[in-house]
Amino acid sequence: MIDDCPLCKKTTEALAGNNPSLVRDFGKSLLFLGDHQYFRGACVLVWKGHVREPHELSEADQQMMTRDLLRAGKAVQEALRPWKLNYSCFGNLVPHLHWHIFPRYESDPDRLEHPWLHSSEFPKHPTTDADRAELLPRLRSHL
Repeated sequence: MIDDCPLCKKTTEALAGNNPSLVRDFGKSLLFLGDHQYFRGACVLVWKGHVREPHELSEADQQMMTRDLLRAGKAVQEALRPWKLNYSCFGNLVPHLHWHIFPRYESDPDRLEHPWLHSSEFPKHPTTDADRAELLPRLRSHL
């Protein structure tokens, strides 16, 4: 864990039971309901250890990360039935291995564009307690 890494902090808090947005602990990664719900059901899969790049993982951990990501995506698909899922792993702002899972709906503005097109709008749609009360049980029921 790195002291100044926000995802290391988020992981530590979740493992201590102090993150209400935790969907599932997969063992080596954690699935969270995203901090914003601009795209309803947006989630983030975070690798527990502080790693910057997927290739830094052992081959077994690479396979586990892929398995966890696919399980998380399938749960989002089954729980919310979006038109499409977008997966994003950049780490430019927070260099800790994590994947954003964005459900996209036919009603989305610019649904054929990348989800970051509207990133300036994300802070206007913070995840609320009501969002967690609705979405967490739906997502968990498919994991």
